Amino acid sequence: MKKRIIGAGLALAGVGAMAIGLLPQPSLLAAQARGDVVEVADGAALQNAIMWARAGSTIRLADGQYPQVLISREIDGSPIRITGSRGARINRMIFRKAANWRVDGVTIVGGIGKAMPLDIGVSRNIMMVDVKLTGSTPDEGPRWEESNAFVIQNSQHVVIALSEATHVKQIAGIRDSWGVVIEGNRFTNAREGLMTRATHGMMIRHNLFVGWEPRYDLREHPDMIQFFTQQVPTGSSMVTIEGNYLSAGLDRNVQAIFIRAEAYENGKEPLGYHRDFTIRHNVYYGSSRHGISVSSVRGVVVENNTIISSPHGFFGSVPRDQIGRASSGWQPAIIASGITWGRVSNNITALMAIRAESIGTKDINNFVYKPRVPADSVNPGKTFPSPLTAGDLPLSAFAVLPSSENGKRGRGADIRRVGPDAAIRDPEALMREAIALADAARKQDLTKDLLPPQ
Repeated sequence: MKKRIIGAGLALAGVGAMAIGLLPQPSLLAAQARGDVVEVADGAALQNAIMWARAGSTIRLADGQYPQVLISREIDGSPIRITGSRGARINRMIFRKAANWRVDGVTIVGGIGKAMPLDIGVSRNIMMVDVKLTGSTPDEGPRWEESNAFVIQNSQHVVIALSEATHVKQIAGIRDSWGVVIEGNRFTNAREGLMTRATHGMMIRHNLFVGWEPRYDLREHPDMIQFFTQQVPTGSSMVTIEGNYLSAGLDRNVQAIFIRAEAYENGKEPLGYHRDFTIRHNVYYGSSRHGISVSSVRGVVVENNTIISSPHGFFGSVPRDQIGRASSGWQPAIIASGITWGRVSNNITALMAIRAESIGTKDINNFVYKPRVPADSVNPGKTFPSPLTAGDLPLSAFAVLPSSENGKRGRGADIRRVGPDAAIRDPEALMREAIALADAARKQDLTKDLLPPQ
């Protein structure tokens, strides 16, 4: 379908519709009267439906190109659902002061520069299910992309589920939000991962991270999942990172889970730390020192993770190439520093360091193998079905053999609980979880230390 261009007035949903003549079409009124699906095939019809569709109705897009959509309408009652196939391609989707919307199945494309495909701000009860988010440059990789796949800012009750983000510089920026669930997604061909700041009540679960293309000429060394406190006085809280497959087995230095609180490190007590993190049943395969690195966290549990070095990792401090580019490889580790209390248990990892300042952090039943020994480095403890090779391996390669010592002692990630195949596939249940997470997080007193469990 030939792409249609609508006037600037039509790019606004929820403001001044009568003034600009955006009135409900007879077909839309008839569909509303029946309470069934509204069919649209171009940008003008889509904006009309967004403005006038009733709560609980479905707007179904025909395949074709659609211009940028801005939704700023708050719905009372059941969400309005926008649905279509991958052939329905929207040139950016923006939510501002919106509530109770669900988008299914469509492709959302970013614009030039930093114009990201999906932008959610000052909104609530937003669900994105089985959508594809992608950049716009023509080359096969994300080398020239400059945008996130999506951003969530100052919002609450947001679910990104069973979707794909690909061909972008950064997967997501998530900031200053409450009740966010990132479930069962496939994040591929990116240069940076999930970057989160000051978000409370968050679940990052059952996602696949693979296909990294960092710009080492720009000294990039991406993090798949990072929490930080830059430019804000508070960290994030009530966060679970569970069942993710973090694959970086090629010759690239890509960090897995990296949590730090710069504001706390600079002495800005009492709000400059993270609190109440749970990190479990994740698999990381790569060559970055930061397999799971947590610092300045008040209360953390790191359990049943598999953190394994690819053959590209090495033990030492020599840059990988002559010009000293950022892609230096390391044996990955679990590192804990500046922890008020915590538990590190039942993990399999190449290296582990619990710093002396991590008061009250327990080391229980972990397996730390010897990366310098070749036999250990390719199949530590004879734990896996076969020796590990370079590359992005299938998740089955990291199944812990029940007959191995690690299997008998319950160490490592249970791969049945890892990756998109293990995801919860009920979006309504995920939204209920997001709401419950936000409600629980709001009951915290962030000015006080989190006490250890009794």
